[in-house]
Amino acid sequence: MADQFIALDEPAVTDKKLDSSELTVGANTVQRERINIADPTSAAGIAPVTAAGGLKVDLGTDNDVTITSGTVTTITNVVHVDDNAGSLTVDNPTISVVGGGVEATAQRVTIASDSTGVLSVDDNGGNLSIDDGGNSITVDGTVATSNFPTTVDTNSGLKSASTLRVVLATDQPALTNKLLVTPDSVALPANQSVNVNQLAGTATSVNSGTKDAGTLRVVIATDQPALTNKLLVTPDAVTHDVGSITTAVVPGTGATNLGKAEDAAHTSGDAGVMALGVRKATPTDLSAGATDADYEPIQISKNGGVWASMSAEAQGGWSVATGSIAATKTDIGTANTAGCVGGWYFYNSNASVAYVQFFNTQASGVTLGTTPPVYSLGIPATSAANLMCEAGIQHSTAISIAVTTTRAGSTGTGSTVDYNIWYKQ
Repeated sequence: MADQFIALDEPAVTDKKLDSSELTVGANTVQRERINIADPTSAAGIAPVTAAGGLKVDLGTDNDVTITSGTVTTITNVVHVDDNAGSLTVDNPTISVVGGGVEATAQRVTIASDSTGVLSVDDNGGNLSIDDGGNSITVDGTVATSNFPTTVDTNSGLKSASTLRVVLATDQPALTNKLLVTPDSVALPANQSVNVNQLAGTATSVNSGTKDAGTLRVVIATDQPALTNKLLVTPDAVTHDVGSITTAVVPGTGATNLGKAEDAAHTSGDAGVMALGVRKATPTDLSAGATDADYEPIQISKNGGVWASMSAEAQGGWSVATGSIAATKTDIGTANTAGCVGGWYFYNSNASVAYVQFFNTQASGVTLGTTPPVYSLGIPATSAANLMCEAGIQHSTAISIAVTTTRAGSTGTGSTVDYNIWYKQ
């Protein structure tokens, strides 16, 4: 039997029909009334029903649905689930909700920023990486004393039992401030690089100049080698014992220095050390025990002169040249050598005066009658002449003599004249 309908008698309008559908139920064929679920206030609010999709229901915003049994296959829109103060079990073999597991089957969650609960994180025996997002990480809880001290030292200061030991990474970036490294008797590697421009964070002063914060304090070694330049030491009002100076002191030669340079011109007001003499009316030996090589003071006479001995000494003294000559020129001592004449004795055996001429030139360079004598001595006939002069007569070039009949002539005497001359060269 095909689908049927029931006619309704509606006088005001065209007749209406109640549709039915023919169905096979078991061995029987029956008619069932077709019913639409709809919004009574709107003809468009009919719930669609299809053979493939079944009944589709829009719960709206003000309806709650409780599923007591069965399985919900697909929910397209958002479903709010309340566990009714119980537990909610999600049966899905691809999501791990308890215990360990791999990332592919892990459920991703976000921890609320205002969470006040305790979050337990298990690293499963591996390493746990935490990214603080550029901020700081606060650990709320008690740190095991077996791993960390009860309190931890912060900021700068001396080490203690609360100071954590750390190891710098081999690729440690450059530090803003210098890191002080104390070797503690451990030798640094060879050619270890250091910042030689600074010590204690201050630039080191170099070259000459006044002291400042960068000047290093040093101690001169006891075996310091001799310096090329003299080291100026200023006592700064500290008294020093002159007797402790055991080596030579080189004085300056300026106007205010005690020392003076040889041949330097005298200037009024120059400082110096005056050599003092001892006034003695009669010179005496002041050496203890009359010992040679002793230091002696200069003795000054009552008239202010320096006492000097004019008597002959056992050592030193004058050399003697002796002989007989006439017009022959003769060198006294070493030819062409400067010296002085200290005395002479001449004897003239001739019946007339003879002159002894002294020259400041060696004999080979004298031309009698042309070369003038430095001095000429007239010796009377058959007489002698002698003189001693402790001060001596200086000859700057040489000492030579000749005997002639006139003071500066060239003619020799008939007989020779004997001579003895005392000289020094």
